[in-house]
Amino acid sequence: MVSALILSALIAVLVPKGTASYTPAERLQHVHASISVSLTISPLVSAADTVSAGEAYITNLPDSLGERAVKRYRGIALPARSWLVNRTFFWKTTVADRGLHWLWFRAVLSDGATDSLAVEVVVR
Repeated sequence: MVSALILSALIAVLVPKGTASYTPAERLQHVHASISVSLTISPLVSAADTVSAGEAYITNLPDSLGERAVKRYRGIALPARSWLVNRTFFWKTTVADRGLHWLWFRAVLSDGATDSLAVEVVVR
């Protein structure tokens, strides 16, 4: 209940009415890293998300990666003015953020394994 109130307050403060753009989880890029020395990357086919500078970027991270359920996410490489609440990621962009950004998340899966998720965002 408390986290729902915090989430509602954050959305009310950061997102002007009528300007929010919610991105479906299908547009996220999934990156799978092998345990060996090499890195195996298998991105899903999708376009980058786009947000106008100064607007909030809000997206819900997927409940599962591949066929495995996700218990929780943790941010690995995230921009300033951003935070993760459960599976919802918020980023208040500015003019200085214009350009291409990769947001990296670590997922703890239901079987205890970990995986990585990369989200490509263009700030215009």
